Amino acid sequence: MVEIVNWCSENKVSIIPYGTGSGLEGGVIPLNGNSVTVDMSKMNEILFVSEEDLYCVVQPGVTREQLNEHLRATGLFFPVDPGANASLGGMAATSASGTSAVRFGTMKENVINMEVVLPSGEILHTSGEGRSFRKSSAGLNLTELFVGSEGTLGMITQLTLRLHPQPESTIAAVCQFDSVSGRVLFIDFKLNSGILSSSLNPK
Repeated sequence: MVEIVNWCSENKVSIIPYGTGSGLEGGVIPLNGNSVTVDMSKMNEILFVSEEDLYCVVQPGVTREQLNEHLRATGLFFPVDPGANASLGGMAATSASGTSAVRFGTMKENVINMEVVLPSGEILHTSGEGRSFRKSSAGLNLTELFVGSEGTLGMITQLTLRLHPQPESTIAAVCQFDSVSGRVLFIDFKLNSGILSSSLNPK
């Protein structure tokens, strides 16, 4: 990857990292004829899982469903669900969220560390090489700088992600109203015995 970045830098060629192409915004579409698209889908190895410390290390081409299938027997899961089987590198690059964001947060809250290849060809570990601290105030908060940067600051080549215990049960509800403004004022989410429930105020 470093060789590709160095060649593109020397030849003034822009780089577009490509995950699974599940994004609807068209961010992976080249806008000029002087671009190289780098397909990250084959970088799809799950490198390490720490059940005790609730984190894992993956390559950027690992998809959300692939990771959760791998974690199924451990009682852990990765909760960010943007509604597609997106690559985790792409999800970090776009700061993906989804239906579980209220309870578990977005990618911003669930990425602990990243290995990134900078445009200069240098390799950067946003929280320090090999670090997996869930909370640290040491140094610059580079991880959150790169989450959501859409590939403009560097190419993500490895991620350390926060894991969560699998919920005992999941509840889904479909609610119909005559009008949005007349019936739905707010939704109050509560945690009861580990089950996420909602109560609607009809006033």
